Amino acid sequence: MNLNQQILLLEKLSNKKVILIEKWVEIESTNISKVDYNKQTADLKIKFLSYPKSIYIFKRVPFDVYKGLMDNKSKGKFFHDKIKNKFEFIMN
Repeated sequence: MNLNQQILLLEKLSNKKVILIEKWVEIESTNISKVDYNKQTADLKIKFLSYPKSIYIFKRVPFDVYKGLMDNKSKGKFFHDKIKNKFEFIMN
């Protein structure tokens, strides 16, 4: 089930409109183009340069891991070392 289907299901179950607020941050990286983090759900969204139309949503990523990504000089290396294959993800 993709993100849009999940939103429609949530709206149907809750009988309320769901509004997503995204705050994409463009970053300097040879691998990653944009990042968004939701503190309430601990979802880390990443857009990669090699897949510009896809959004990878990593689930239950602690804030300190997100902060580490943003503070690290080599975001691609940090991603490969601390996020990739360590958190469940869905692709939208």
